[in-house]
Amino acid sequence: MYSKEKQVAGFITRHLFSSKLYYIHFLLTQNGDAMSENMEKIRSIKSTNERDWMALSGVVAVGIGLVSGGKTGIVVSVARNLIEIRSKIPTMVEGIPVEVQETGEIRAL
Repeated sequence: MYSKEKQVAGFITRHLFSSKLYYIHFLLTQNGDAMSENMEKIRSIKSTNERDWMALSGVVAVGIGLVSGGKTGIVVSVARNLIEIRSKIPTMVEGIPVEVQETGEIRAL
């Protein structure tokens, strides 16, 4: 049987995870068509730039997610946060934020 602390920690973890999913769902569905148009723009920009960004040494992934400030944007994941990578990736493309985040190597389990 789980201790009271583990039960509380499990509840808090589930609640926070559930809250984050709800918040992301809210962000993706708010403002109806305007949000859909923005997501299409983000997808298009990601698709246009993904091959070039992935070709940079140290870049391990390119995706769509929440960036600083809680906005939806493009996240470029890097093994190590190097200045030379940051200098090759813009912070904004057509008004869409692009954020470089250090994640380390990504490996399939």
